[in-house]
Amino acid sequence: MTKRHTLPITLQLLSLLNTLILVYAWSRSLLGRPLPLGNQQMTWWGLIYWTSATILLLGGPWLANRLALEPFDYLRMTTHLAAGWLGYQILLLVVPVWFQPANSGLVSGVAFGLIGGLCMDMPRNLGWGVRISWTFKSPVVWHKTNWFVGLLLLLASYGMVAIGWLWPVAFPWYLLISVIGILLLAVGYAWYLNHQ
Repeated sequence: MTKRHTLPITLQLLSLLNTLILVYAWSRSLLGRPLPLGNQQMTWWGLIYWTSATILLLGGPWLANRLALEPFDYLRMTTHLAAGWLGYQILLLVVPVWFQPANSGLVSGVAFGLIGGLCMDMPRNLGWGVRISWTFKSPVVWHKTNWFVGLLLLLASYGMVAIGWLWPVAFPWYLLISVIGILLLAVGYAWYLNHQ
């Protein structure tokens, strides 16, 4: 008999909000008024990609937990991914022009957001997360450092989408500064936690 988990209220609320925004987008398209993306409109393929990403983000941690060698809190990971994705969906409704295919920061931003959401709750392993000697020495240092880095990656990802549209010439510099800054902060924070 497997142990059943009840979904935390926060995850239920985030999932509901993500689903409602997705239903809103689909209903607009079905009524012949697709979401505007500046001078373009959300296509059917765009909706299919968006729906697939939502399902993957909300169901992926459960599947990863089933396949993982070491169990982890997949409900917490799902909550963080759902919160990050809700931020993207709200941005899509508030500033839809940023989500045009011509945005140079869109793919990088979404990828960084996904990586950040996964880092926040990933157990110690040999393939993912901030893997330095200080984080391997202690599970507490591993968790705190990766949670911090995941949050920074998620916040930087929103900036990538914005900068990629508003100031595309500066996007490569923003990306470089973000990566170097997050790496330096990660190493510094892990060192600090290890020497407390």
